[in-house]
Amino acid sequence: MVRLDGPSRKSVSGKVDSLIIFLHGYGADGNDLLSLAEPFSEFLPNTEFIAPNAPNKCELSPNGFQWFPISQVGGNLDLSAGNQMISASKSLDNWLDDTIKVTKVRATRVILVGFSQGTMMSLQIAPRRLIPLGGVIGFSGMTLFPESLKLEVKSKSPILLVHGDIDEVVPVTSSYDSNQIFKDNGFDISLHISRGVGHGIAPDGISQAVQFAKGVLL
Repeated sequence: MVRLDGPSRKSVSGKVDSLIIFLHGYGADGNDLLSLAEPFSEFLPNTEFIAPNAPNKCELSPNGFQWFPISQVGGNLDLSAGNQMISASKSLDNWLDDTIKVTKVRATRVILVGFSQGTMMSLQIAPRRLIPLGGVIGFSGMTLFPESLKLEVKSKSPILLVHGDIDEVVPVTSSYDSNQIFKDNGFDISLHISRGVGHGIAPDGISQAVQFAKGVLL
C-alpha cells in the first residue's frame, strides 16, 4: 500500500459514503486545507475528509512539503521538475486507489479539492484515471502538460475552477486557459473568478465549491 501521511476528519454521521481529498499547495501540508472540511460537512454528513501530505519535503520551506519542485525554464517546468511531477502523480494515483479500496467508497463518490500545486496534481491525475472520480475542485491552479491531455484522457470527471483575479503567484489567466483546454476536450467544466482576491481562497469560492460538491454527492 502506498503511504501518504496526513491528517483526516471523520464524517459527521459516522457513516462514510463519500470522500473529499484535499491536496495542499507548495510548501504547505495537509493541515493547511483540512479546515475547509467544516463548510462541506454541514451539507455532507456522510463524507470523510482526508488531506495527505505531499511525498517530498519542500526545498524552500523545510517544515512543509512539495508535490514537485518549482524550478522553471522559460515559464515551463524544467525536465527534472516535470519528471518529479509525473512521479508524484503516480504515487498519488496509487494512494488514491488504495484509499478507495480501504474505505470501500466508489470512485464516483470521491472529489479532489486542490489548491495551487494541489490543483495541478488534481488536473493531472483525474482525467487519466480509467474510472472517473466524482469531480475536481481546483483553486488557484493551472494545467501542466496540456498538449498531452487529448492523447492521455481516459475519463471526464466534472471540474470546477476557482481563481482570484489578482493572484500574484499563479496568474488568473492560468485558470482561463485551463477552462478552455478542458472544454476543448469535452469536459463539463465551470470557472468562478473571485474578485479582489489574490493567491488564496475567499468565501465566495468556498460557497461555489460546496455547491459543486453537493451537486456531485447529493
